[in-house]
Amino acid sequence: MNVRKFFFVAILACFFITGFSSAITAQNITDPGKGKVKYVFLFIGDGMGLAQVATTQAYLSTLDNQIGMKPLTFTSFPGIGLATTYANNQLTTCSAAAGTALATGHKTNIGRISMDPDAKDSLISIATKAHNAGMKVGIVTSTSIDHATPSVFYAHQPDRDMYFEIGEQLARSDFDFFAGGGFMKPTDTIDGKIINLIDDVINHGYTIADTKEEFTGLKPGAGKALVISPVQADEASLPFTIDMSPVDLTLADFTGKPSKCWRVKTASS
Repeated sequence: MNVRKFFFVAILACFFITGFSSAITAQNITDPGKGKVKYVFLFIGDGMGLAQVATTQAYLSTLDNQIGMKPLTFTSFPGIGLATTYANNQLTTCSAAAGTALATGHKTNIGRISMDPDAKDSLISIATKAHNAGMKVGIVTSTSIDHATPSVFYAHQPDRDMYFEIGEQLARSDFDFFAGGGFMKPTDTIDGKIINLIDDVINHGYTIADTKEEFTGLKPGAGKALVISPVQADEASLPFTIDMSPVDLTLADFTGKPSKCWRVKTASS
């Protein structure tokens, strides 16, 4: 039996992928001594740059009465790379332009969601490439699920405030797992008809879980799922941890679920 793999995006948030195909294994993505990797995670800390990381390490070192920097887990990794996230038309970036840079490797203008600066062409994200290569993909966030940072991985819009249109593209992405806050604009009227994004998502084959009980009840083989925080703070986001109660779901809950429910075993050939 071979266990397919997961690639996972955490966006303040998290993005996961599982199921590396031959197109990807050709790139020699390996875990030394253990063969192919099982999961790939991309974690994005909102507003976290080199200055914030260095300040944190210096602070932790000071707490230990040491001079210098106390390494964080991720600064101790064997390989470290750097990426710039300034916008194409402005040095001070925004979540949409910065997220697009991280998701697609291309600079764009302020407010664009994975589109080129002129908003004419779509830019393909690493999540979409992984999905097209046969991997399972999920997006997890502490923000609304249609916020700029998570949406750059599955949507293409000229303006980050086009929340309803972004939500429609979530339903059509066919990604395996979404979890986070709610929708900023869950309904809209089109040609005189009220369209509800939750209904749209269900019609595209997703199971909706918006309580802790429903989330816990998701079992292996559940198929595509959208998990919505049962309690939402401002702008449909997750509550701050300090404000959470036992009915709330955390990022740790969200990121732990896919490994249990979306591992797919296939017979070896």
